[in-house]
Amino acid sequence: MNYHFENFKEFTLFLYIYIADSDDFIHETEVEVIKKKIPKLFPNTDAEKVYQEALKKFRAFKKEEVEQVIHSNFKEHQEKSFTSKYKIFTDLYDIIVADGVLDERE
Repeated sequence: MNYHFENFKEFTLFLYIYIADSDDFIHETEVEVIKKKIPKLFPNTDAEKVYQEALKKFRAFKKEEVEQVIHSNFKEHQEKSFTSKYKIFTDLYDIIVADGVLDERE
């Protein structure tokens, strides 16, 4: 399985889906938050279509492969600015709290 994302935006969307699914269930409120963030990553696209394609790619990985995907892509994109990384962190937090439940797996 290819662990490489073509660009940082695709990897970021992968992280959004990963964090939403980390408690083994993607709540509809988490999906809504992710879809609201998609236009910032991929302007002038259909957020629903982009989300469904990204979800399909995410689900193609086995659970045990996901950690390798994250590590290899973080290494590849480690030159990203602190501001970019902080924005992703705040986006991930928005997704984590979207369902009103703070699960330790998230």
